[in-house]
Amino acid sequence: MTSDKLQMPLLRSDYLRQFLTFQDDFMGYLYLITGNRDASLEVFQNAAVVVLEFDKLDQIENFRAWSREVVRRQALLYLRQESTRRKHCRTLAPELLDAVSDVFVTNHLNMHEEAVFDECFQKLSEQQKRMVDLRYGNGFGFDQIASMIDSTAAAIQRSLSRVREQLRGCIQRRIAEEHS
Repeated sequence: MTSDKLQMPLLRSDYLRQFLTFQDDFMGYLYLITGNRDASLEVFQNAAVVVLEFDKLDQIENFRAWSREVVRRQALLYLRQESTRRKHCRTLAPELLDAVSDVFVTNHLNMHEEAVFDECFQKLSEQQKRMVDLRYGNGFGFDQIASMIDSTAAAIQRSLSRVREQLRGCIQRRIAEEHS
């Protein structure tokens, strides 16, 4: 063989390996942008998926610069999505939230209503019970629950919304049956 060897094209695993060598730099950048370690990791992982799914990796001249742009765009997408979530989510002042919570906990459910709730709660699947317990019993956020049960935060949010509707319907039916 001569010194003019043909250069072998890089495999996807080579690009992934190369992308991972930039992880510290990208994670530092993402943490500055998001202010949240879990969010930074989520954005980094989304960027990694974009990189791996790109069909023309071998045509990229400066892989690091291109990867940095992918990470930047994923960060912007994340920030836009977070902004939209915040717009659609009502927030209460902490003092008001505490006051409402205290009233709810002490006055809202009487013993009979608690029993009806427990009956309806027992009808949920084990996965649904676990999500409810993690969210409302332990106070975990959607992202934290998603990582615990291998799902996405949006899927957890939708699932919990359906569970609340299911519980509400069950409780309303039980109370209506008792009053008829």
